[in-house]
Amino acid sequence: MFKYDANPAGSIIVAIIFLMIIGCQLAFGQEKKFEFSPYMDFNGSIHGGIGHHYDGFAASVGAGAEFLYVVNDNFAFGVNGKTNLNYDNYLQDGPDDDVIVDEYGTWTSTFGGIVYMGEMFYMAYMAIYHVDTFHESTYLSCTDGDIEQKKLPYTIDEFNYLLEVGLRLNYHMSVYADITTHLVETKVDQSKYQIYLGLKYHI
Repeated sequence: MFKYDANPAGSIIVAIIFLMIIGCQLAFGQEKKFEFSPYMDFNGSIHGGIGHHYDGFAASVGAGAEFLYVVNDNFAFGVNGKTNLNYDNYLQDGPDDDVIVDEYGTWTSTFGGIVYMGEMFYMAYMAIYHVDTFHESTYLSCTDGDIEQKKLPYTIDEFNYLLEVGLRLNYHMSVYADITTHLVETKVDQSKYQIYLGLKYHI
């Protein structure tokens, strides 16, 4: 007569192997529901505005990835994360038509949720964490060369936030616009928000 031998440890191992097989089928099978999309990130912005007496620009390069659950051809959602090296500067009118330049190099990490709607359009809301400031300088830019100045006061919040809207043009290319709170807040910076235009190259 058959005798049942209870072995909970063996049952757990079999269950784990079974779940791994199902997970591999979901991730790599023909009916794939999950998508992992690493990318290179490039973006930039121009400072200034109506009534402001400063100018300048910001630019960054980074790498990130999207991990999506694809519901169907017209809807997907998931998480998006990246890390960037940023260059930011502010230009102010100086004496004798010279220019005072405040420049900063920062390292940031960004993480949040992302939703794809339709064939191309997507939106994301993310938090930006300021990891480090690796460069800061203030100098007077003259026709005869640069003259170092005393560093002007500035602040960088530990967390900033962004709303991203974009288009996934094809498998490899996305274009987007970010509306963010300012990462670097200077004495002359009076804007609360900044708009960045960017490009992602999906690998």
